[in-house]
Amino acid sequence: MKDLNEGKVQQWMGYIMIGCFCWITYFNFQVFFLKIVDMFAALPFWWFLIVLPLFAMSVVWSISLGEQEIKALEEQVQKNQQMMAQRERCLRLIHYDVQQIPPLQFEYYCADLLRLLGYQEVKVTKSKRISALTSEGNRVYIGCKQKKSDDLIEQHMLENFHSVMIRDEVSEGIFITTSSFSQQAIEWVKECNITCIDGNTLSELILFATRESREQLKKYSLRE
Repeated sequence: MKDLNEGKVQQWMGYIMIGCFCWITYFNFQVFFLKIVDMFAALPFWWFLIVLPLFAMSVVWSISLGEQEIKALEEQVQKNQQMMAQRERCLRLIHYDVQQIPPLQFEYYCADLLRLLGYQEVKVTKSKRISALTSEGNRVYIGCKQKKSDDLIEQHMLENFHSVMIRDEVSEGIFITTSSFSQQAIEWVKECNITCIDGNTLSELILFATRESREQLKKYSLRE
């Protein structure tokens, strides 16, 4: 007994108690059990050929129903988890002013926005870029730059971003900023497959992605 840990001792004690219970039950109801055995022994053999397959089929059917219920429950749980995650992202976007976000958090803020807009496998890379999949399954890179409204995104920033896209063989890109793009950058980006999102467009996208949650919060506040 000294070599056994506490869990094993409890397990063996449980086995012993179950064995004692079964033995006492059989001893007290021995006559009843013998009558049941005699009753089954008196039945014809063809009865077992009919009843046993039916019993086996009912067991299999009940197990399959249980598996379907478990699968449906798991799907419902996953759906609820996705819904809760989506609401949490909406609340984060609503709560924080995009102009006041710390620079280190801006990429993660944009990643939440992209997830709400339907992008899949959204990940913030070590180089502070975002990698995602479009609804068509195409890989897209997203560059993020938080700047003051009077600090424009120049052409060389887009050129650096485009060179990374070429290196990684990514044909589609998005560049998000809280400021605006210089005219030179706007003209240059027309030659590349890069979508430029300035501060005004970003605000509109945030309102669009969180519209449903804002309406729910407004209804809740009116109830109070």
